[in-house]
Amino acid sequence: MHRFAILALAAATLAGCGTMHGNFVSDPVASTAFRANTTKQNMLDLRQPAKRTPVRNGTSECFDYELDRMGRRTDFYVGFTSSGKVNAAGYTDCAAAIAAGHLNSDAPAKQIY
Repeated sequence: MHRFAILALAAATLAGCGTMHGNFVSDPVASTAFRANTTKQNMLDLRQPAKRTPVRNGTSECFDYELDRMGRRTDFYVGFTSSGKVNAAGYTDCAAAIAAGHLNSDAPAKQIY
């Protein structure tokens, strides 16, 4: 079952490359957020977020960014651990990520490939 979940995740990731979000992978905000060991300061040095939202009872934050490429826009969020490391990122906003439970954990991100 575990192997199936990994394969399904890999297939979904590859399928997403052809979607609108695939067009934003090369955006510096997205590429930096998806890089291992990225910190909150790295993200702030790159670009200030459009909005900052406290998470996990104020022990950390989530940054909302608005990505723009050739006139097309998409939301992008970056969540952090209490020590300031990126542990979640994706093509939605912080409110949706919080509602989906993507920012419940304070564990650091795990590279799966």
